[in-house]
Amino acid sequence: MLFFLLPAIDGAEDNCTWGRLSMDMSAELSVVYIVHIIALNEQLIAGNDGDISVDKYLSDFDVDQEKKNLFFKNAGEVRSVNCRDILLYSLKGRYLWIYIEIQGEGSFSFSDMKVDMTGDNFMMTFPQVYRERNSFFHRYMSIYSSIYNDFQAQIDRLPERFDIENTSCEFLIEYLGWLVIDISREYVDDGMIRKLAAEAFELKRYRGTRYVLERIGEILLGEKPVIIERSLKVVFAVLAGGLAVRGFFLLYGLLHDE
Repeated sequence: MLFFLLPAIDGAEDNCTWGRLSMDMSAELSVVYIVHIIALNEQLIAGNDGDISVDKYLSDFDVDQEKKNLFFKNAGEVRSVNCRDILLYSLKGRYLWIYIEIQGEGSFSFSDMKVDMTGDNFMMTFPQVYRERNSFFHRYMSIYSSIYNDFQAQIDRLPERFDIENTSCEFLIEYLGWLVIDISREYVDDGMIRKLAAEAFELKRYRGTRYVLERIGEILLGEKPVIIERSLKVVFAVLAGGLAVRGFFLLYGLLHDE
């Protein structure tokens, strides 16, 4: 059995209300993961030798795990089994603690954990009589709020996806495909892909011209090619260190040695 404990999350004010916890989970069928969550206004609890911080108590290996589970239960925990999306409407307190209990054998991982303090955007659009917190209607409307918030989060991250210097090369290859610039991963390295992506729009504008062939050849070879037009293919020679490198360059951008 394994345990993962997060330090307290500070909501900045007492009796803070919490909305939703979500994360990406990957676990084999033989693995069971239990998420325990509590909220308290204080970070200190009474111990045998005086007050002790909740973080220190929960991370103390000398404290039996059953006692920690009982502490969470007595504090009014939200407990969820094998769920990656959890509503926290019943919790109220400045500090939020999350610990994950992992049982069974097999691989387990989680990432992109988010805690939302609002939880439900749509409830505020209804009259006050419908706004009872943690009611059936509130939890039902949270389905649509969660979908909306997830879509909005993806939209907010779009600039990161199109950041040529930091996004994945696999995404850039797909992006180049949108602009009808088809390349094969085995023929290019990451630097070439990022250079092509940075100039993709301009290359698209001048598609079918000598300039595009010269520029793509320069990106792929690191030298500006000298182009001689012959029938249906373009033959070029690149002078590098006094040696002539010859080959032919297809319109799709694949480099083949003669």
